[in-house]
This record gives sequence, C-alpha cells and structure tokens, in this order.
Amino acid sequence: MNAGRELDVIIGEKVMDFPGCDNCGEKTGCGCAMADIGSSLPQYSTDLYAAWLVVEKLREKYDGHFSLLAFTTNWRAGWDTPCGEDPTRSFKRFVEAPTAPLAICLAALEVVGYKHS
Repeated sequence: MNAGRELDVIIGEKVMDFPGCDNCGEKTGCGCAMADIGSSLPQYSTDLYAAWLVVEKLREKYDGHFSLLAFTTNWRAGWDTPCGEDPTRSFKRFVEAPTAPLAICLAALEVVGYKHS
C-alpha cells in the first residue's frame, strides 16, 4: 500500500476512530469519502508529526512496545505485545517502508487487524 490520501482515510477510520463518509455512510473505498474528508484529515502517511499521533493512539488502545528503526534505504516499524497479552497483536516481523510515516501507518494497520489488498 502506498502513502497518500487513500491510506490516510483508512488510518483515520481503522486506527484513529473517525467515522465513515457523511455522504453515503460507507467506510473506505466509496469514492466520496476522500472528497468528503478533504484537507481536514491529517496526512498520516506522509507527515511524521501526524504519523506520531497514530503511535500515541495505539499506546492508548494497546499495551506493548512500539519500535521504529532507520536503515540506509528504508524504515522498519512494529508493535510488540508483552508476554501474556493477546498474541494476535504481537509482531513476528516488522513492517518495512521507504519512509517513517508510511512504516508507522502500515504497522498500525497490522495492529488493528486491517488486511489491505
């Protein structure tokens, strides 16, 4: 999945608990949701400050440890759950992306169980 407004909408709905489209009531993918939200939605997938709000939201919702690692050509992000907690929320691998905000967003979608195509 690429960075951009479509991913920002998905993050807003699945992670940040924003409602769906006011026009049709659908969640992501209706076509009018992005137009309806417009510029009011933070640019989670491209702006590091906005992406960090996603990390803070995960900290409110789940126990665990967030990791963000910088490498020469990419970033790795992951959320590790302490032993004894829900194992479905634990990472066996990190999510990799070319930018830190994108890595954070993709990791967040893994944490909430969203499967993108």
